[in-house]
Amino acid sequence: RNGVSRAVKQMYYSVLLSSAIAPIQREALDLASQHLATIQAQYKQGIASDLSVLRQQVEVSNTEPALTQALNLYEEGLIELKNLLGLDPEAEINLTDGLTCDAGAPGDIAAMYKAALANRPEYRDAAIQRNLYREMIKIEKAGHYPYLSAFASKGFQGQADSGFPGSSAQSWSTTAGLRLSLPLFAGGSTSSRVAQARLQADIADINLKELERRIKIAVKEAWLSLNEASLRLKSQTTSVETARKALTATEVRFKNGLASQLELNDTTLALNRAQTLFIQAQHDSCNAAAQLKWTIGE
Repeated sequence: RNGVSRAVKQMYYSVLLSSAIAPIQREALDLASQHLATIQAQYKQGIASDLSVLRQQVEVSNTEPALTQALNLYEEGLIELKNLLGLDPEAEINLTDGLTCDAGAPGDIAAMYKAALANRPEYRDAAIQRNLYREMIKIEKAGHYPYLSAFASKGFQGQADSGFPGSSAQSWSTTAGLRLSLPLFAGGSTSSRVAQARLQADIADINLKELERRIKIAVKEAWLSLNEASLRLKSQTTSVETARKALTATEVRFKNGLASQLELNDTTLALNRAQTLFIQAQHDSCNAAAQLKWTIGE
């Protein structure tokens, strides 16, 4: 159940990432087209060269495939999500959330280790199996000890030509006693069974420790991923706004002949990159949070 929940969350976040990337690429295409219109107007006025127009046309052509790819990734992600949910590929599905899971920074790693070992079902099963083999050692050792048992029985017998036999035709018998078994000649079978139980307990103990190590590694990796994504998201929060201001200023300077076409395209690319990194950081933060919850058994 936890695995299915994690898979659905992570696929959902992937589709949300694709749906957020598409508008960014569409804006980049719109900006490239607007800049092309500006350069064409300058060309008509004799301010820009035909080479500048050709360069910007190439810029527009290079931006179009990114938008097509983003839209295609979104559709493919929807299909995978429908498949995970057991829906028909043509079923209508609308994503109503955004990449705002508010994952935040991860908590104390020691507490997460403890929670994972308490919640993960495979660790509990391994611990139960180890304890079972330890109890088997005690059971097999009991074969060295004498065995004393008590028994008792009471029987009735009667015979009559018709009906139930009367008291004179009835007889009761009672038997009781003790039975003592002394394992004097076990042929070493009991010792062998004890040794086998000890080996099984040792193997189970090793498996439990190895499983604990692997669980801690998974928790630490997920913890580091969430911590890194949270720090990256924090650093990218203001970068989009800064990049947009830089582009606006560059556009004004370009129209006034104070900035080159290369500067204009560079600031446009910087805005696109800042938006992409911000959305990617949001996705990575949500994805890492889902992974961390799964590793600690939630």
